[in-house]
Amino acid sequence: MRYIVDTLMPLPNRPGIVNNLLFTQGQSNDRDMFVARVDHAFGEKDTVYFRMLEQRVGEIVPNITGYYVSENRYDVRNYGGGWNHIFSPSTVLELKYGFSNPDNPGCPSYTDGLTREGILRTAGISFFDMQALCDTRVSFIPQGYLTAGGGGGETILDRNHQVSGKLSKVVGRHSFKMGGGYTARATDAQYSNPTNGDATFWAALTASADDPSSGNSFATMLLGYPSETRRGFGIPKMQARQPYFEAFFQDDWRVTDRLTLNLGIRWESGFRPYDITDSLGNLVITRNPSTGEYGVELLWAGVNPLPDPYTGQPNSPPRRLGYGRSLMRDDWNNFAPRLGIAYQITPKTVFRAGAGIFYNTTFMQEINDLRKFWPYLPQQLSTFNRGVVADFQITDPGPAFGSTQEIGGWPQNPNNRTPYSQQWNVFVQHQLMSDLAVDIGYVGSANRKQIGYHGWNNAVTPGPGPVGPRRLLAGAGFTGNMDGGSNHFNSEYNALQLKVTKQFSKGLAVLGNYTWGKCMDDQSSLAEGKFQDFLNARADWSRCSYDIKHAFKVGYVYDLPFGRGRMFGGGWNRFTDAILGGWAIEGIVQLQSGTPSNLRTGQDRANVGRTNERPDVLRNPNLDPGERTVDRWFEQALSFCRSRTPSAIRAPSRLKTMAAGSSTSRSPRSSFFGKAILSKYAESFSTSRTL
Repeated sequence: MRYIVDTLMPLPNRPGIVNNLLFTQGQSNDRDMFVARVDHAFGEKDTVYFRMLEQRVGEIVPNITGYYVSENRYDVRNYGGGWNHIFSPSTVLELKYGFSNPDNPGCPSYTDGLTREGILRTAGISFFDMQALCDTRVSFIPQGYLTAGGGGGETILDRNHQVSGKLSKVVGRHSFKMGGGYTARATDAQYSNPTNGDATFWAALTASADDPSSGNSFATMLLGYPSETRRGFGIPKMQARQPYFEAFFQDDWRVTDRLTLNLGIRWESGFRPYDITDSLGNLVITRNPSTGEYGVELLWAGVNPLPDPYTGQPNSPPRRLGYGRSLMRDDWNNFAPRLGIAYQITPKTVFRAGAGIFYNTTFMQEINDLRKFWPYLPQQLSTFNRGVVADFQITDPGPAFGSTQEIGGWPQNPNNRTPYSQQWNVFVQHQLMSDLAVDIGYVGSANRKQIGYHGWNNAVTPGPGPVGPRRLLAGAGFTGNMDGGSNHFNSEYNALQLKVTKQFSKGLAVLGNYTWGKCMDDQSSLAEGKFQDFLNARADWSRCSYDIKHAFKVGYVYDLPFGRGRMFGGGWNRFTDAILGGWAIEGIVQLQSGTPSNLRTGQDRANVGRTNERPDVLRNPNLDPGERTVDRWFEQALSFCRSRTPSAIRAPSRLKTMAAGSSTSRSPRSSFFGKAILSKYAESFSTSRTL
């Protein structure tokens, strides 16, 4: 491991023991775009159009180590066309076709001239596959320190065909809209993950028995004793396909001259994606109703190239257990009602309200994970060195890939529902004066059945000794870590919103917005695990990582008094006015409170396997603003020592899961001030200028 550190980890270039590396290479982005559109009318009742968009985008993002940059491309080809036919003044038909072709390859470019295989062989490490897409490197992660190695790569090519139709019909006070569509989605992709691999090193192994805080994860890495590893064998190539259908009906009903109702319903199909090579794997967790014991049924969509764990024979036929080629159950219950109300209370006061349900497919997430699962990409997520004596070194070969005992990856609950969002709002708008309007309202949403990950195979309760025998699925022969995907995560948002619009004299207009909101969830994103006890998700319900309690924004526009029709330059000719007149100053001011931070120990002191363990919080850990520094934003973290005045945050006791909530600390407030000088459209030209 000394070779890994010397080769892949840069030396500090700033003083101090924290925040001592500064890298200032800039990010670059080059973009070229071509857009064209043609419209043609065949008489008074038929019009057609064709449009195209070609985009070429190249992005270079440097890594903090300075050893590599990520070279990404976001190239897109979009083509579309449509036909509109007017049957009568009250009946119109619209038909559309579109083709979308994003092409997004992205690989790191290393500057040291080394290769993945050369690094691993020189270091004497055979635990990881010598090959990975883009030749990406293993990530060696000492908790609390900079990662050595790393770099992810992928190539994604989409080809999507979409057709849709809409019929609009006006009948009395009703304006009906109805239609539907079909999308054929095809995605081909390759990934470096999980074959690139990672090894995480904790401090516990180098701590003394009488002082648990004395350990150092960097020292553990130098000794070569990882606490957790992820590895895969082979480069996954996905060829995903999915048909998608939709239909809708809407009625905009003007009940009276002062009351309008918008009523609608939408349906979306729930076909799960499949791979045209049938290279998908998954599993189903079962439970015996009599004994309460858990079991596992492995699934594979095509011929199994590895020995069948039930028969011991290779090349066994597909085992889908009624879930089809996708190994996921289709969801046909995706109905989304919509409601809108607008009522004019007085000539200067309007009441508006709306509510609806919106579905969101997890197409890419589900099939990516199933393509990276056993048996077509054997993956292992293993825990080591949890006892007093080390039991695994990074130069050891590790368990065989053919065994399902240490099976890892991201299986998906095959009975997942389609994620959806419930959204609603109520607003009152009132015109106080001819140049002053105020909007005040309530906005809310509840996201349900969102996809997220947690440990499916942790130990049920904390305890001493090896984790494997205590795992939930140990009785079924599975003793390794497993991050499963389940659509049972939720979030809620509620906010008061206030907007004031004021038009002053002499060309000044101001728009102010204030939001007082609160967001709660049990997982904020796929990259932010909150789960601590996988059998007690309620303990993870806390503020979202992006929760902003207060947000205040003011935008302004001031027309400079120069040009025709203004205070100065009223007699300018058109040429002079086009150059010097019509300019305005525009700006924005934004102030907002900080977002929460989820404090974690970076350890598994409960000894349960896979967890986002939180520290014990004795009181409010947030320091007064005058006491905060970059190195000490909240009160002393992770004090293992007992004293008369304990710190607000300390590590939990051994073999115990703490009940402390997530997101207990907050990041600093932020402010933004921006301004620009720009011109309005000049009378004699069709262009605008921005300075």
